[in-house]
Amino acid sequence: MNPKSTLLAIPAVLAAAMLVPALPASASGPEVPEVPSYIPVGYACPDFNLGFTWSGGKAWSRAFFDQDGFVTRTMAHSTGTEVTYINYGSDPLNPVAGKTFTLRMSGSGVHTEGGPEGQTITLTGDNYLTLMGSDIPDGVSTTLHTGRVVFTFDNATGALELVSSSGKEIDLCAQLR
Repeated sequence: MNPKSTLLAIPAVLAAAMLVPALPASASGPEVPEVPSYIPVGYACPDFNLGFTWSGGKAWSRAFFDQDGFVTRTMAHSTGTEVTYINYGSDPLNPVAGKTFTLRMSGSGVHTEGGPEGQTITLTGDNYLTLMGSDIPDGVSTTLHTGRVVFTFDNATGALELVSSSGKEIDLCAQLR
């Protein structure tokens, strides 16, 4: 990976790439399909499966993998995408759709700098950030940010550390309870 590269990021709907087929990269980007998916309880929200669908817009993505080959983060570019977040209940083997929250995302961007040990990532625009147990601050949460977010990503552990954020924030887990 080029130590200084610029990527553009979709609002975390693609963070569950392990559950959704990867989108092929292209210069203009493919149409984003409407594919229901969810992140199991305890990974994006502490008490329920966080689901999502998206439609419209153009997108491409890039995944970050941990040492076992699992996707830990996904970054992509998206414009004009409508995202619906869904509370799929607490049973990861029997997700049942409940409360929903829909947003039209205007677009987002990310600037990544780093090397083999880790990266510093700056997000701008509409982005969501999911924090897990190994992240700082500790705990499981998913927040939609409209503005600027800076975090570091440790390539060896897959841990993320939130450095700063500004702009509007929506706690998606609280919004869907």
